[in-house]
Amino acid sequence: MTNVRDTSQPMKTTRPRPSGAAVAERITAIFQIDGHGYDVVLTADCLSWTPLSGERKGRSKKSAGFFRRLKGKGDDQVKDPEDDFKVTLRDILGVTMKRQYNMNPQAGVCVGVEVYTYRIKNRMKCLQSRVVLLEHPSEELCLCWISRMQQVIDGFKERPRSLKVFLQPYAGAKASRFLYNQKVLPLLEAAKMKLDLTDLQHNEQIKQEMIHLDLAEYDTIVCVGGDGTANKVVNELLKRVQKDHDVSLKPGCCVIRPTVAVGIIPVGTTNDIANTVQGVADITTAVVHIILGHRVSVDVCSVYEKGKFLQFAFNSHFGFFGNATKFLHRYTVIGEKKVEAAVLKALTTSKFRSYDCEVAYIPAETEEDDKPFDYTMCSSSCGVCSSDKTETTLLEPLCVSNTSSGIRALSTTGSDSEDTRWRVIKAHVLSVSVLSIAGMSELAPLGLGTYTHLADGCVDLVLVKGLKSSSDNSSPRSSRSHGARFDFPFIECHRCTEVRVRACSGVQPSWTNVNHAFSQVEVKEQSKKFDNGVEVIDDLNSDGSDTDDTSSVSTSDSRQVCPVHMLCEILNLLGYYITNNV
Repeated sequence: MTNVRDTSQPMKTTRPRPSGAAVAERITAIFQIDGHGYDVVLTADCLSWTPLSGERKGRSKKSAGFFRRLKGKGDDQVKDPEDDFKVTLRDILGVTMKRQYNMNPQAGVCVGVEVYTYRIKNRMKCLQSRVVLLEHPSEELCLCWISRMQQVIDGFKERPRSLKVFLQPYAGAKASRFLYNQKVLPLLEAAKMKLDLTDLQHNEQIKQEMIHLDLAEYDTIVCVGGDGTANKVVNELLKRVQKDHDVSLKPGCCVIRPTVAVGIIPVGTTNDIANTVQGVADITTAVVHIILGHRVSVDVCSVYEKGKFLQFAFNSHFGFFGNATKFLHRYTVIGEKKVEAAVLKALTTSKFRSYDCEVAYIPAETEEDDKPFDYTMCSSSCGVCSSDKTETTLLEPLCVSNTSSGIRALSTTGSDSEDTRWRVIKAHVLSVSVLSIAGMSELAPLGLGTYTHLADGCVDLVLVKGLKSSSDNSSPRSSRSHGARFDFPFIECHRCTEVRVRACSGVQPSWTNVNHAFSQVEVKEQSKKFDNGVEVIDDLNSDGSDTDDTSSVSTSDSRQVCPVHMLCEILNLLGYYITNNV
């Protein structure tokens, strides 16, 4: 995957080295690695080893067999530690003593020092853990080396020491606990993390735990699950922080940023947030970032209905994508295939239709910011997100009028200059998306909002309008360049700071955010940035009845689309998302 967000490599920042005579002292010793002698050198910032017999031109059969056995223990083992003959201490995840207990079950026999580090696995920039075993029979020598390296590692103040872990055992293929024990726990234990694990048994457990949680005891809150689990953790954490600071979640409030970071280990069916933030939804990559203390600022939106706070969210969808996301809960029993089933359900003639609505938004301050698709993707060295732009703007409550003219008033108490900032769009739309992050997934490798930035203080508003005739159809495959991905007559895009949406007719189509369905919504970009972002689809718990779904989307004013036109429209609607990486 090229030209996409990539945070799999360590951040290239300048940090002061740990001080101290004991740490700066250069020590050497002879260890065995893979049955061969090496001269190992430990300096203030590097661990290196050179073979005693000169350069080796390949691995022996014994070496290959040894590391083949190591690989059999799990994916956390690496094939060949001779790819590199050194590792910086900043890239070391942890150091432990390896013992053999078959000879002495009580204390065990010292085998050597295990050094846990990592390397890039493939073109997708996944990180693979690497274990280098420095074999030596002297326990005293091994303890000395462990102490020296641990002293340097403890000097890295950005690394977390205490973790609160929320484990969702039913996420994805329901193998979360197995994956946690096999891939996550060994690395966290090697890093000497203090762990507080909570197995989630019901939907309200995160909320209950967060109420009584002492946030000062933890450096990072880790959620092991999918998008739903991550959204709940972020939402409850932000609400808890506001409560601790006596902040009333009313429109226009200044939201306090949490001091505790949020880490996400993606094991769910949809892992859009993890995919967007770190460039790949890989378990080991996420664990390595958490251990090393890598942080990425991510914008979060606050969602209101008639001036009442509903929740915090990353992305919100209305119309087709809103219906598809709502149906995810219904098809949970079929596991990872629920996404395809939900999309097919949303494509049925009774669900796939356009809605008459009005969308009001406040564009970004500068003219350049009002062009969200400037063909600049967010990356690890993004200049747009590098500056921490946090601002406070006023947000008036929704007009209580249910008429189409009510939204044009927008506010009866604000000043004229405040009202003139709003721009109103009235149209039949198939989908409305408010995106604060790109939302990368397997179906959309470049994201629903390809040019959406993580921390620019804005949201991207994407409207997909209904087609009036087949002549409006244009093939999505005919435009593959970055500049033409959204150059369709039925797609309208804006970069803004606040968004309000109101259905003009009596229909109540669904927006999707966790545990809420609402038709009159205002979304405000608060530019609240928390660290180690999470995943993107805001799931909606539904009662699963077809009657409820039909009543929520059917209306005499909604246009019924014939199957032929429906197919043309959905190809144009989803063609970009599905084929943008072809």
